[in-house]
Amino acid sequence: MPTAAVSEECYKVVSQYILDRFPSDAGEFRASLGYQVLSRLSQSLSRLPYHSDQKPGRLDDYRRDIEIAPALLEDLFKLLREGYLDKAEIEGKANKKNMQRGKTSRFKVTSGAHVEINDRLFNVLGSKAPNDRDSAEEMIRSIIATQKNALEVCLSLALPPFTLFGYS
Repeated sequence: MPTAAVSEECYKVVSQYILDRFPSDAGEFRASLGYQVLSRLSQSLSRLPYHSDQKPGRLDDYRRDIEIAPALLEDLFKLLREGYLDKAEIEGKANKKNMQRGKTSRFKVTSGAHVEINDRLFNVLGSKAPNDRDSAEEMIRSIIATQKNALEVCLSLALPPFTLFGYS
């Protein structure tokens, strides 16, 4: 029987180090250690042979979310950094005031925000691209929290007690 390459204590220290430094900033997410570990672990875990009753639930869902998260976060970061959502918010408020002053024509405010991002990625998540700063910031927090949760799950599947790899 092979011996474990990493002790349980070492696993705990390394895992905690990675989790403690998981990025909270959308602009740095793709290059972060946390995302790099998560991406590689999810790729490895999805390729392992599982008995039909032992494949971890939601592994495919996690994998999909892990793959699209960096692009979504980069789009959201770009929208916030370049002020597209601020412009859309200002235009929306101006439009609302104009309609309240008796203007009868109604039209939907369109901004450059939705032109600058890939709506397809948001559709995969089952949500719409945000149209204001607050909803974009909330979406960033939600995506990062989901990614951190996925990392915790992947770490728990991939490392001690090594049952997935035939170690015990």
